[in-house]
Amino acid sequence: MQLLSIVLSIYSFLIFVRIILTWFQTTDFGQVTVILSRITDPYINWFRQFDFLKLAGLDLSVIAALISLWIVRSIAVNIAYAGTISFGMILAIIVDAIAGAFFFFLTLFLILAVIRIAGSLFGANTSLRFWIVLDQILEPLVHRVVTPLARGRFVSYQNALIIFGGIDLAAILIGRFLVSLLIGLLRGLPF
Repeated sequence: MQLLSIVLSIYSFLIFVRIILTWFQTTDFGQVTVILSRITDPYINWFRQFDFLKLAGLDLSVIAALISLWIVRSIAVNIAYAGTISFGMILAIIVDAIAGAFFFFLTLFLILAVIRIAGSLFGANTSLRFWIVLDQILEPLVHRVVTPLARGRFVSYQNALIIFGGIDLAAILIGRFLVSLLIGLLRGLPF
């Protein structure tokens, strides 16, 4: 089980490297990209066949692939160190993995909102490509979260970003607390 855990960790790392390399498509990494593609793409492509992993132009198949690896790796680690594993422990591992991915995105959006607020406060030239892309990412989320709270009143984009950031931070803090309680309950299940 320890060996399986190590192999799954290395494979997860290779998938992560493969993802990072796709961000730099203009750079030629030669055989490294070809080898990584042959190793990782069959596994990732299995998840790409599921339409529900494609939401609003985002392909979440890589995240689902990594979460699945993390779940199996965590189960292997628990078996390796405890000798057994319970249904409650498996549920706790699954909840932890899914919550971890969810909180990763909440944290990412919080960081992007803070960067955008800081840029606005310090008078950054928001006509630059970086700020435009940042707004393209944030505006739909900010609008979706803040509009129901505004109840028809006008809210400036900067104030909406601040409200969004506060709600996002509260969701992270409260959510992590609730998830940790749930995981504790699941681990304590007698079966």
